[in-house]
Amino acid sequence: MVKKLLVFVLLLFFLIPPVATFAQTKSFNDQYIKIVGNKELVYPGLLPDSPLYFLKMIRDRFISFSTQDPASKVDFDILQAEKRLNAGIYLFIQGKNNSLAVSTISKGANYFNDAINIAESTKKQGENINGLKRKISESLLKYKYILKNLKNTKNEQIKKNLQETDNKITDFEKRTNLLLPSN
Repeated sequence: MVKKLLVFVLLLFFLIPPVATFAQTKSFNDQYIKIVGNKELVYPGLLPDSPLYFLKMIRDRFISFSTQDPASKVDFDILQAEKRLNAGIYLFIQGKNNSLAVSTISKGANYFNDAINIAESTKKQGENINGLKRKISESLLKYKYILKNLKNTKNEQIKKNLQETDNKITDFEKRTNLLLPSN
């Protein structure tokens, strides 16, 4: 009896055509493109409103702790900043929790501080940091562009909080420009 039931279930599984489902609607994509423009961001994976998000944070902290090479560490910090930015965009578009979205974007900006600190210490050791400076500068410009688009909201509190993050990014740009003279 159990074998017949198993065969029946397997037949149903293979004979019933799959139904196409789409996770994102055209409206979501339109809103996303309006915010991001032509700037490419990495997929954020789990969003901060997920109950499993803490596992992602544990993994990321472990990776950060175990990465010793300065260039790899800067790359990782930039990746984390852009993931947080993209996660904040996803949260904004979903409209579930705008304060969590703003907080996520702000925390993402903090990764730039770590990346710049690494570049500064690498420079003090006499190593060439042209590549590090370029990567940080490009990512900061991307962050600033997207923040500008996000600040078009009507909510004054969100606008104020995003402005604080934008001010941090401006300070990080100044610190990055001090690393090496512009070419």
